[in-house]
Amino acid sequence: MLFDKMVTHFKQRQIGVLVLVVFGIAFAIFAVLINCEAPLLYPIIMCVLLLLCALLFWALNVEVTDEKIFVSFRFGLIPKNLPLTEIRSAHPV
Repeated sequence: MLFDKMVTHFKQRQIGVLVLVVFGIAFAIFAVLINCEAPLLYPIIMCVLLLLCALLFWALNVEVTDEKIFVSFRFGLIPKNLPLTEIRSAHPV
């Protein structure tokens, strides 16, 4: 039992295209504000925060093994393990 390997039945990375588009539009707006506004600090901070969020949340990873379902954002941020024994029912969508 100690050396049994879990078999991966499903593994997918879903790219959040809509998230990237929204972050891109917001980044462009704040980049224009950097050139127009007198106080530069706020648009620069917003651009940095938007880039950081886009890097962290641009993809969702899902992996299903014999024992669990593992879901996380791109770099393992906010990981969630769901044992298959805790799933009571499921239906296709």
